[in-house]
Amino acid sequence: MTLLINYSLYRKLFNDEDSKIYKKIWALQKMSPIIILYNNLCVNPGVFLVKKCPLKKATKCDPKDINSFLIDELKVKDESFEAKLDLHYIKLVQWIVKMNSGALVDAKLPSKDQSANTEFLKIRANLIITGLDMATELKRNVKNLILMYQICG
Repeated sequence: MTLLINYSLYRKLFNDEDSKIYKKIWALQKMSPIIILYNNLCVNPGVFLVKKCPLKKATKCDPKDINSFLIDELKVKDESFEAKLDLHYIKLVQWIVKMNSGALVDAKLPSKDQSANTEFLKIRANLIITGLDMATELKRNVKNLILMYQICG
């Protein structure tokens, strides 16, 4: 988003149109069809460029049609979502097994051996962080799919 804002500011301040830069920024939407700004607020880079800093001369950009591109991307994301969800499930099951393993039973605390307590807590903290990372990744995938559906109608 910073790139889009800086480019639009540059265009407004200097009134300079460079179609090569515009095309390169336009092509970035292939890697990221939507940019989540905050919570459910998102923007498509192509729509931003067309509305906020359009070129005076028509230029051939790829993808040509934003709406058909977004619909195609939605289909790809929707088809791959089930496979991603299955992978998340497998990771979750592995994580649950590790969290419930005998090596992490709280009954071992407190021990007089300080290094054993520290090691136990370090392992438990790393597993908790891993669980939070998995939840964040799952949330991101679901949110992207929902926002793509909202954009495409």
